[in-house]
Amino acid sequence: MVEGVRFLAVAPEYAPPTALTSESVNILGWTDPQHVVTYDHKPKNGLVVHDLTAGTQEVLSTVNDGVIDDIATNLLPQLVTIDGGRPDYGPQPAWVARSIIGVTAILAALVAVAFVLVMRCRRRKGP
Repeated sequence: MVEGVRFLAVAPEYAPPTALTSESVNILGWTDPQHVVTYDHKPKNGLVVHDLTAGTQEVLSTVNDGVIDDIATNLLPQLVTIDGGRPDYGPQPAWVARSIIGVTAILAALVAVAFVLVMRCRRRKGP
């Protein structure tokens, strides 16, 4: 069983953020790139802000069982979505372009060979 949540580094030259070590964590959102808000079932049973660079935690509030469901239900009318824009996946890998060019060249060669064979067969039969 995996305990907590681990994050990946955004690039090889950066160290990955500190893992969240709570036994049961639900990520609710981010306050900024270094802080994540979670609902921890154990041991705090409440809303916690985790500083991913320092590895510290700050308890925002603790709640009794079932209260968080009521809070979430009450917040639904205020729920909004924000358009994040078009994702930037970067350039296509070279193998994709090579594969497309290779398959196209093979198909063109097959069509050319088929055309030559059909023309030869027609010439041999004659009019």
